[in-house]
Amino acid sequence: MTRKVNKRAVVAAISSIAAVAGMVATATPASASIAAGRVQLCVQGNYSAHMDFEAKDGGATGLRGHLVSPGNCETYYVPDFPGGTVISTYGRYNTSNNEFHITNLLYPTHMSVGLKFLCGGTTANAGSGAYCNIVT
Repeated sequence: MTRKVNKRAVVAAISSIAAVAGMVATATPASASIAAGRVQLCVQGNYSAHMDFEAKDGGATGLRGHLVSPGNCETYYVPDFPGGTVISTYGRYNTSNNEFHITNLLYPTHMSVGLKFLCGGTTANAGSGAYCNIVT
């Protein structure tokens, strides 16, 4: 027995699926650019992480970003301290509330690009298996 397929219905269904897929793709771009004066922290390791922001000269009080859980990203405004801002990234062990230092970066005053940090690895060996890389 041969079934007759309504070609218009198939085309309409494919068009609907393509439209929905297009909306999803534009709503969650794979590589969104980060605006100048901002940094994004994405955590893909087995630990949570946060960033601290302090004046390079130590004269201004530092600010702390909230904890980002594994599998999530958070975007922060970087304080525009004279002389630049030191961004320190810390991980939190997945078995306690203790933290470990991952990396520091000097973000120059009035930098014209934003940065995205991808943190991964594990908390094994006192956090030495953890890393943060700047991605483009």
